[in-house]
Amino acid sequence: MINDSTNTLQVHPANLGYGADGKDISWAVLDTGIRADHPHFAESGNVVAQWDCTEVGAPVRLKPKSQAFNELDRDGHGTHVAGIIAAHPNNGVGIAGAAPGVKIMRTAR
Repeated sequence: MINDSTNTLQVHPANLGYGADGKDISWAVLDTGIRADHPHFAESGNVVAQWDCTEVGAPVRLKPKSQAFNELDRDGHGTHVAGIIAAHPNNGVGIAGAAPGVKIMRTAR
């Protein structure tokens, strides 16, 4: 459905005509976390921060590139949402997000 969504939102004309790819933008999403090592994000490294809020108490900031950081999403939903926003076009999957240049910060709950 991402292809239908990007067509409806006119993402490709914005990307091509205006260079609107999310560069210099940070996007925060509250969801189930991200598999930061997923092909959508691994090449670009655009998942820059994640906090684990799955336990009682203060959120725990995870160290980038650690196993906990890479495997935070145990459900898959947060990775899916982040892919719609920022999947890198050279991900080997053939699907790009609406703003592949954006930096993603994620809080898992």
